[in-house]
Amino acid sequence: MTPGRPGRTAPAERPCRAGGLPRLAFPTSRRNRAFLIPRLPIGLLLVVVLLAGSGVCSAQARNPFASYFSRLLDETRAEIAIGQRLVNDFLGETGGASRSIDLPEIDALVARLASQTTRPALPYRVLVIDSAVPGEIAFPGGPIILTSGLLALAATPEERTFLVARNLVHVALRHPMTVIKKEGLYAPTLKILKQPEGRRDRESVRQVLRGYIRAATGMDQKKADREAIRLFADPETGRQAGLSLLRKLEKELWPIAPWEWFDLPGRIQNLEALTP
Repeated sequence: MTPGRPGRTAPAERPCRAGGLPRLAFPTSRRNRAFLIPRLPIGLLLVVVLLAGSGVCSAQARNPFASYFSRLLDETRAEIAIGQRLVNDFLGETGGASRSIDLPEIDALVARLASQTTRPALPYRVLVIDSAVPGEIAFPGGPIILTSGLLALAATPEERTFLVARNLVHVALRHPMTVIKKEGLYAPTLKILKQPEGRRDRESVRQVLRGYIRAATGMDQKKADREAIRLFADPETGRQAGLSLLRKLEKELWPIAPWEWFDLPGRIQNLEALTP
C-alpha cells in the first residue's frame, strides 16, 4: 500500500534492463497512459533518458565515452610514472658516468617543439649526460636522454632541432610504451612502481631497465624521422638536417655497433625517398 494513501498499491520495482533504467510495473489502464508516455519533444525526451541513465545502475551501464577518457587519463599517468621511474633508475645505475649537463638552449628548443606535437601537455625534458659515445634514449611520458657525444655530432642548430624533434615524436606517439608492452615489461614495471623505494629488489629493477634499453632500439625510428621534419617551419630544411646527422652517425657508429641496431642505412634511404 502507498504510505498515506489507502487503497493505492505502490508500483513494484524490477531489476535494471540493459539500457540501465529501472522498469516500474505500473498498471496499464487507459487512465494512466498519459503518465506513462508524457508528450515531450523527442529530443528533450532523449536528453532526460540519458541524464537519468547516468545516475541509475551506473555499475551496470557506464557511459562509454567517460570510460574511454578515464582509461586514457589513467594510461597517461602510468606512462609518466613509468618513464620517471626508468630514467631515475638509469641515472642511478650509471652513476658518475651519467653526470648531467645543463644546456638552456636545449630546454628552450624542447619547449618550442613540444607545443607542436600531438601531446603538448606531457612533461618533456631532455637530460644530457657526459658520455663520448653517441646515444639517445626516449623514455615513456617525457624524459629523453642524449649524450654529449651525440650533441657534438649534431653541430648545427638544424641538426640539433632534428635530434630533439625525433625523440619528442617517439614519446608523443607512445613508441616507448609500445615496446614495453611488446616485450612483456609492463607488468614487472608496474610491480616495481607499487613497491616502497626501500623494498625494491635492485636486481629486478636492473632487469627491467636493461630490458627496456635493449627493446628501445626496436622503436619505429623511420616514423620518428619522418614526423620530426614536420615540426620544422620548412620540412625540407629538416630533411636535409636529418640526412646530414644520420650520415655522420653511420660513419661514427659502424665500427662499434651493428647497423641493424639502429638501421641507419634504412633510415637514410627513408629520408632520401621523401620528396622535397
